[in-house]
Amino acid sequence: MAKLWVRGELFDHGVFPCPTRFSTANIIENFAQLRRLTCNNVLHRDTWMQFAQTSTFALTDEEANLYFDTFSIFETADYSQQSFDVRAFSIFILLQTYSLQKHSVPAVDKHQFDATWPSTSTERVASVAPNASSPHSSPSTSPLNSPRSRVQFRSGEESHRLAFVRQNMRVLLRLVSSSPANEEVSLTAEEFDVLGILVRGGDSSQDMRPLLSSFATFYSNPSLGFKVHESLIADWMLKHVAWNETTYPSFPMSSLSPVKSPRDFHVSTPREMSSHKEGQPLVLNGLVRDTILQSSTDLRGCDVHIVNCAESVIYIAANSRFVSVLGCKDILVVVGAASGVVTVDFCERVTVTTACRCFRIGNSQDCSVNVACSMRPIIYGDSWGLVLGPHNAHYPQLRDQIQRAGLRLTDTAVGNWTRPFIMTKTIAEPAPYQHYTSFTLLEPDKFTPLAVPTLEASDMMDTGSRPSARHELLFLPAEYEVALKKQETAVLALQRLVEDSHMSEEQKKLAQHVTQGHFREWLVSSGNVRQLVDLIRLDQEQLKGSER
Repeated sequence: MAKLWVRGELFDHGVFPCPTRFSTANIIENFAQLRRLTCNNVLHRDTWMQFAQTSTFALTDEEANLYFDTFSIFETADYSQQSFDVRAFSIFILLQTYSLQKHSVPAVDKHQFDATWPSTSTERVASVAPNASSPHSSPSTSPLNSPRSRVQFRSGEESHRLAFVRQNMRVLLRLVSSSPANEEVSLTAEEFDVLGILVRGGDSSQDMRPLLSSFATFYSNPSLGFKVHESLIADWMLKHVAWNETTYPSFPMSSLSPVKSPRDFHVSTPREMSSHKEGQPLVLNGLVRDTILQSSTDLRGCDVHIVNCAESVIYIAANSRFVSVLGCKDILVVVGAASGVVTVDFCERVTVTTACRCFRIGNSQDCSVNVACSMRPIIYGDSWGLVLGPHNAHYPQLRDQIQRAGLRLTDTAVGNWTRPFIMTKTIAEPAPYQHYTSFTLLEPDKFTPLAVPTLEASDMMDTGSRPSARHELLFLPAEYEVALKKQETAVLALQRLVEDSHMSEEQKKLAQHVTQGHFREWLVSSGNVRQLVDLIRLDQEQLKGSER
C-alpha cells in the first residue's frame, strides 16, 4: 500500500501571513504567464524578481527575495543555486494562502484514510502538561492579551494542513502540469513527480522513494510522454495521502502551562533525552521549571519541537535541521547550529540564541534574540517588544557543528540581525539602536556572553586553562567587543582596588561574605539558582553513568 505524507516543515517554517494579493486564482493566472518566460521550467532569480514586481502579485523587491530565499531552504543546501523548478515554486507560493483558507476549509480526521500512520508520538514527548492556567502570569499583562492564549487554536493543526492539501489537490495538479491555465489537465510521470516538494512517499523521512510516480500503478512502465488525467491522479492521491505521525508527531496543547511545586522539579538526564530514535524529531512539550541539556551525539541533525514550556532552560548543544519554539513563556533556548529554519511563534519573554540559515519570529512579545543567520531575520504577525542582538554563546563543539550544518555565515550575513525583514514593511538601513514598533537593537553596553554547559567527555576535565566564553565568541561585532573589554577593565579595576586597599584578614573575610551574600540573593531573585542546582545534578548523573 502506498504511504504518502505531507511535508510538515513547509507549514511550520515556510508559510507567512498571506498578503491579500495572493489568491488561488491569481496564482494560477500569474504562474501560467511566468511559465512562458522560462526555458525548460527553470526559473532564475532575476526573472522571478522582475515578474513579481510587475505582475498582479505586486511584491516589493525585498518580498520577492524573501519568498525565493525561503523556498531555496526546502529545495537545496547549496547557497549558490539561483534557479529552481518554476512548478515547485508555484506550489510554495500556493501554500502562502493557507492562513486564509484554514478557517474556510473544514478540518479532516488525519487518520481516516487508508494510509494511516501509527501514533507513537507519546514515546517522544519528554513531559506533557495538562490543561491549566498559570497562577504566575505577569500582573501587567492580561492573559487574554497573551500570545500564548492563542496557541490553543493550533490544536488540530495537522488536520487543517491535511485538509488544505486535499481541498487544493486539483489546483496543485494544474500548477505542475504543462497547461496550468486549463481547467482540466493530464500529467506525465515527470510532472507528477514535481509534487514531491509538498508530498513525500515512504515509511519515514529516512526511508523515502525519490519519485512519487513510483508509488502509482498507472505510471508503471509508461511510454515516453504518457499522460494520466488529473481526475484519476486526484482520486488516488486523496485515498492515500495522510499525516505522517512518525516524522511529524502531534502534541497536546494548552493555552498556558501549569507551574509545578518545588517537589515536582524534574531534571532530564542524558539517558532520558537520548532515548528518541535516530531520524525522528525531538519533542519537548509542557516542561516547567526544568533544565534540559542535549548533547551533540544525540540529535544528529533531526528536527526539534519545543512546545508549551515555561520557566525552563533548554540547551540544544547539537546539530539540528528545523527547530520550532511554540507557545512558550519565560524560557531560555540555545540552539547550536540549525541547517534549516528556527521559528519562534506565540511566545512571551523567551530568550533565544542560535546560529541558523533562517530565523523567524512571529506573534510574540518581549522576547530577546541573539542570532547569526545567513538570511535576514523575519518578524511577522502581532509581534512587539523584541530585542535583537548578535550571537552571544559558545561551547567547544559549536564551530564544528556550524561547519557540519553547512551554514554560510559571512561577515555580511553575520550582521543580518541588524536588518530584520518585517512582513508589513521593510527597514533597509536601520539607524543604530533606533526604536521601532516591533523591535529594538541591543545596545553594546547591555550585551552579555553566554557560556553553554557541555556533557561531552572531553570537556569533563579541568577547564581552568581554557579561554573564557567571551574570547571564543565567533560572531562578535567590533563595537560589542569594545564594550565587553570595558566591562572587563572595570572588573579588573575593582579587583585591584580591593587588593590595594590594605584590608586586614578579618575585613577581607567580611568583604567576601558580603559579596557572596549579594551573589546568592541575585541567584535566588533571578531564578538562576534552580538552573545551577539542575546542572549540578546533571553532572552527577553523568559521572554515575560513566562509572557503570
